[in-house]
Amino acid sequence: MGFLDSIFGWGGEDPLAVQQRQQAQVRIDAENRAKAEAAAAAEQQRLQDEANAAALRNTVGPGDPGFQSAGPQFSALYPEGFDVSAIPGDFGAGTINANITRGRTAAQDFINNMLQRGTLSESGGAAATSALGKQEAGLRTKLGALRDTMVANERAKIRGIANEGLDVAQKTAAGGFDPGPYQGRINADISSFTSGFPGALTAGGGTGDFDLNALQLASGGVSDPRNVQIDPYAVEGGKLSSGVEDAAPPPSGKKKRTTAVF
Repeated sequence: MGFLDSIFGWGGEDPLAVQQRQQAQVRIDAENRAKAEAAAAAEQQRLQDEANAAALRNTVGPGDPGFQSAGPQFSALYPEGFDVSAIPGDFGAGTINANITRGRTAAQDFINNMLQRGTLSESGGAAATSALGKQEAGLRTKLGALRDTMVANERAKIRGIANEGLDVAQKTAAGGFDPGPYQGRINADISSFTSGFPGALTAGGGTGDFDLNALQLASGGVSDPRNVQIDPYAVEGGKLSSGVEDAAPPPSGKKKRTTAVF
């Protein structure tokens, strides 16, 4: 960064990009922790399965008369639809509402600033507000679909862990199966998903930001002399300098008398 850049702040990294990178790192760290916990639990389960198999060598096994598996007990812990109960259909509604509310507030401020500066008429403001409502409906659909995909993937993941445990339980005699490792994996995965959901939703495109260009076009806002539709004063909250006060005074027209030496 050059000397002038360091003084005036030019060339600095976009704060939003920094925030998104930090959120992505938090999500990656959470995923790595979850993977490590899952690997440890899997190893513990493998050792337990070996112990169970050794115990069964001296008892009746699957298919033998009188064999009773631990399957029913495990199924009682994770019955059909447990994944939906763990992550209900309205999961993440609060995060979606918060993202859209933040985005709508910023968009409404944009419209209000144009009205205050006179770059937008009252009728234009009404048109922009109407467009704002339509955009919100579209954003809710978009964020809802993104949430549904994330939830469906997580449900499938914990169902897979439960099915893995059920398969082992059905081959293990009742009383000889420990469901703890599978419970630990499922609980850890659900916890990681729910805590990381806000950041994952934002990183996946669910920021809730409104299209200010579309609002400007819908409002029929007044163009500036360069025929640029976006009003930078509206974007910045009316805090930009006009630049007039920074201009140097024009020359007086009087020539400075000089003395030449030949």
